[in-house]
Amino acid sequence: MKKIYTTPQTPVVSDFKNSCSPYGLPFIKTLSLVSVAVFLSNASPVSACDVWGNVDTYFGGGTNVRKSIAPTYIIDGHVYRDVGSAFSGVGNAFDRWKSQVNTKIDSKFDKFNSDWKNQVNNINSKFSSIDHHLNAIISKMKGTSFDQIVQFNNQGLITVGANLSGAFGIDFSDKNGNGRFILGVRDAVISPNSNLAVNGSQLYNLGKVISQSFGGGADYNLGNWKSPTFTIKAFDQNGNQRQENYSTVADAFTGVNNSVENLNKAIKNVVSNAAGDTLVKQNDAGLITIGGSKDGDRIDITNNMRGPRVLSGIRGGAITKTSTDAINGSQIDFISQVFASYLGGGAGYNVDGKWSGPTFTIISFDQNGNEIEDQYRDVASAFAGVKNSFRKLNEKIENVVINGTGDALVKQDTAGLITIGGKVSGTKVNIANIDNATRILSGVRAGSITATSTDAINGAQLYSISNAVAGYFGGGASYRDGAWNAPTFTVKVFDKNGNGAEKDYSTVAEAFT
Repeated sequence: MKKIYTTPQTPVVSDFKNSCSPYGLPFIKTLSLVSVAVFLSNASPVSACDVWGNVDTYFGGGTNVRKSIAPTYIIDGHVYRDVGSAFSGVGNAFDRWKSQVNTKIDSKFDKFNSDWKNQVNNINSKFSSIDHHLNAIISKMKGTSFDQIVQFNNQGLITVGANLSGAFGIDFSDKNGNGRFILGVRDAVISPNSNLAVNGSQLYNLGKVISQSFGGGADYNLGNWKSPTFTIKAFDQNGNQRQENYSTVADAFTGVNNSVENLNKAIKNVVSNAAGDTLVKQNDAGLITIGGSKDGDRIDITNNMRGPRVLSGIRGGAITKTSTDAINGSQIDFISQVFASYLGGGAGYNVDGKWSGPTFTIISFDQNGNEIEDQYRDVASAFAGVKNSFRKLNEKIENVVINGTGDALVKQDTAGLITIGGKVSGTKVNIANIDNATRILSGVRAGSITATSTDAINGAQLYSISNAVAGYFGGGASYRDGAWNAPTFTVKVFDKNGNGAEKDYSTVAEAFT
């Protein structure tokens, strides 16, 4: 600020007051406080840093808005720390000058008249220049004050343009259009909703993490990104291997896809168009043959640890006398369920695929003719139990016929029906002889075979049933002359090395095991 010094000897004319009247102190104080800040902010979008720097320059007096350092003005030997007080000091100085001027006006007027007029003209010129700048400031700011642009609340939060409308942005470039650094930016929260500024160290760490995730020599250092190099084993259409380098993930995956496609074509070419000694071939009709041009009678599909493999995708083969087709699990299950239904007695495959043998419960008789239940785990034993029961029953019947007295035991009505023991209590009939030897009960008509039947079954019926069951068993099973010939099941088994051998079993359970 320009300083004006006066002394008691300074000549002053009365028209100084009149010359300054358009810029009276109240007007100057009010207009300057608003207009100076307005002028410093500029009407165009400028950065907060530009505003602060311009404010510092135009306020002068050691002002530093960013460091909260107020200006210092020295007027007529007095120190003022703000513009308002400074203009008040100017007013006070004018009052003092006026008093001094009034005391000296008469004696000094002529001497300093010429100099004073020059000073007044100079002052008028300066104030005209100031007025011009103030009008420009007012025009640019359009009613905006400095406090509306930059604010500092009690919690220490500094806001820029919070009370102003517009979303164009904030320009931090200098008067020449050069960019500026924004320093002291704290680590921001990085989240989907964050609008905080991110500092350089955060960007550096993010770049490092991304480069480590890429691998392939990728790096981020000093703001520079080093692209990765991905080395991929590639295959051409003939299956030849080579290495190719890619600088992007997309290109690398494209290379992998091309290699897989080429490799798949090469494999398909081997399988579909095999020639010479190739073991697996497929003809034009789609038939795949394995080892069709080689000798040998076995195919081993065990793995490198000699462990067995599951052979899947087997279509149901033909089940005929001359068939060599593979049989799948569903076919075995169907046959087993049918066979189990013929056997009854709870026979069948459980949910784990294991065979559960039948249990046949046969009503038999002890030596005293008491009824008991015997259980058998195979058909042959069950029929043997039935035979034994018939024998005991036959002995009881014979005993009744021979040792019966009167008409209480054996009777025949007019229709020809013979009843034995119909008039006496008891639950057994013994037809054994005096030596307790068994007898044959002949002339027995074929009895009814139903769930509720109590008819005796004759030999012909038993023979028919036995031979029917024997037919189901196969393996040479038969029932002849009252004797059951157990079946012999010849099964080809394989050891863990795939070696095959034939083995005979006499029961269904053992054969399936």
